[in-house]
Amino acid sequence: MTRSIFAIEMCLRYEPSFVSGLADLLRADTAEPSAGQLWEMFTRTANAVMERPQLWHLGCWDFWDDAAKAQSDFQMWKEGLMTEEGARKVPSAEGEPYRGGERYLTVTMACLMLRGTDSERRLAEACNIPEAYLWQHRTFERILRAVRHINFAVVDRSTLYLIPQEDGWALTPEDLRDPKFHYFRPIV
Repeated sequence: MTRSIFAIEMCLRYEPSFVSGLADLLRADTAEPSAGQLWEMFTRTANAVMERPQLWHLGCWDFWDDAAKAQSDFQMWKEGLMTEEGARKVPSAEGEPYRGGERYLTVTMACLMLRGTDSERRLAEACNIPEAYLWQHRTFERILRAVRHINFAVVDRSTLYLIPQEDGWALTPEDLRDPKFHYFRPIV
């Protein structure tokens, strides 16, 4: 059976209490979570991000129902967890927003799911966005709301992570200018 890919990554302003709550949620997962546990983790993460729109900065999302693209794109999204995201090799320390020292984190969710299932079609519909609206706030909200419709019984593989999980490694504006982050778009 062929697969589709759904993925969303958002770059948010770093707020320690918010990051701590998300990190605790992700640490609570088991080595091999059930479909229900995955649904809860993804849904709670999407809800937490939706509750903090003032933190939204940059984002990107994908939905492809082309089998070859779905497989290669999922691998790309998954590898983001395994690579160093920042451009630097040392911690960024704590930022001082009032001096232009903003810090950021990324939240990534990706699923490789069976094509043609009700869950996959609902996500396809949610991601059917006219080009002029791709990077708008309401589009990201619509897609985050659609996460609750993922049926993990039809998900072949998934990944959910945030980078960083420690204050000192929060991403800097300089990090975000690195070519590795070229895919991000401002959320307007």
